[in-house]
Amino acid sequence: MSAESPSPAPTPDKPARPADAESRLAKLTSVFTPAIPVSQSAVFAGRLEQIQQVVDAIGQPGVHVVIFGEPGVGKTSLANILSKRLGSEKKAVVAPRVTCERTDDFSSLWRRIFADIKVARERAVVGFGARSREEQGSLDENLPEVVTSADVKRALGSVGRGCVLVVIVDEFDRIGDPEVRATFADTIKVLSDHAVPATLILVGVSDTVDGLIEQHGSVERALVQVRMPRMSSDELEHIVTRGLELLGMTIDPEALAHVAALSQGLPHYTHLLSLHASRIAIDAGLDRVDTSHVVQAIGRALDKAQHSIRSAYAASIASRHERNYYPDVLLACALARNDDFGFFGPADVRAALDRLSPGTYKDTRIERHLAHFAPEGEDVPDGVLYAEARPQGRRYRFRNPLMQPYVVLQGVSSGRVTREMLE
Repeated sequence: MSAESPSPAPTPDKPARPADAESRLAKLTSVFTPAIPVSQSAVFAGRLEQIQQVVDAIGQPGVHVVIFGEPGVGKTSLANILSKRLGSEKKAVVAPRVTCERTDDFSSLWRRIFADIKVARERAVVGFGARSREEQGSLDENLPEVVTSADVKRALGSVGRGCVLVVIVDEFDRIGDPEVRATFADTIKVLSDHAVPATLILVGVSDTVDGLIEQHGSVERALVQVRMPRMSSDELEHIVTRGLELLGMTIDPEALAHVAALSQGLPHYTHLLSLHASRIAIDAGLDRVDTSHVVQAIGRALDKAQHSIRSAYAASIASRHERNYYPDVLLACALARNDDFGFFGPADVRAALDRLSPGTYKDTRIERHLAHFAPEGEDVPDGVLYAEARPQGRRYRFRNPLMQPYVVLQGVSSGRVTREMLE
């Protein structure tokens, strides 16, 4: 049998990988997960205040929770790890979770919820002296065809006495039928008035609770309202350092701050940039991520961004005019100072344009460009911006929050945005 060929000798440009590099690469995609919400408590980072709000609410009889905020801020990730943060020495934790679909009605949602709640039941055994046998079933087996608030109250009450029962209804905003939302509001009131030992948690995209539970002020006293803002730089940096710690890696402080700044408060891009930067470092035989790896990761992140984001960006900046200011104005929108809900005005865009290139855009009609990005009309496709009329004038924000960091990454990649502009 011939001897094995020796491994290629490392070169100065590409040193040998550490012995544990392969295991790091194998683990990488379970640590940094840009495509899916976090589902493992070990890799979840930040949101301590919001977690505490939810945990405190679960401990109060008759209190339920609404978690709301713009897309991409980590609401589903928080919902995924809640059951792991509810450890109880005396009672088991039962936390069924359902994701709403546009076709759902009240009965179909609760059938899916109850199908995930397992219960023990006794079954008679035929024969003299035979004992009954215990079997496991699910709570949906004896439901009527049309489920009512009374059915929910009775079923949850029977189960909740023996466990910590938390029912998570994710993407609640996808329910388009106002009657279904109204019935949910009625159900919350019934569960609260009777202090049923169960906590209902509604999770959805909205600026306010009114956006999820419309015109049902009577349930407000029964709801703890947990708003999920964009993540702070400290929280985003925690995602990076926690993930690298699990990989046995570290990161330079400057590179860490750069990832957080580029993410614009959205954990999706923190995961995406960290995934690529870590892989680049590992491929180079290193166990420490530096700024050069982050810079290379920007190009990969742009290439791997969602197709819908890339195509919407390309369509929004296309122009037949020789002097096309759309890319610069859209970049200014991404860099503009905004309020707690992501809204900005024309003056904010003008100020950002002046930072990009002082004096260059003084004659540019900002309002005309913003109207291009936020077109109006029933038969007009949605633009990249959403416009809202207010007494002090129109305010804008990105329709898909994931577009904003993408635009910033385009600006960094082209050299129009410096690191100082992101601070």
